[in-house]
Amino acid sequence: MAIRSARIVLRAARDHERRLRFAASLTKQTLSAFLLDAATERAERVISQSRETAVPTSFFDKLWRSLEKPPAPNKSLRRIAGKPRRVGQLR
Repeated sequence: MAIRSARIVLRAARDHERRLRFAASLTKQTLSAFLLDAATERAERVISQSRETAVPTSFFDKLWRSLEKPPAPNKSLRRIAGKPRRVGQLR
């Protein structure tokens, strides 16, 4: 388990606080642990969704077919492909 050294401050309306404390007690967690678990789970979903792109099946099938049988490179494509590229890794 990682050492928790960072602090996150949160302000909430009283009714939200009561509801969150109640939910935390149902899971036998402290309020901090409950909030951290819930926020982390949500963060993972958001990050995952930002890395995925959903498209209609017909579009995907057309894209896949075009990747399997690409057109012959034309003059412009050969010129651009011959230029040096800067490659980096996404984080």
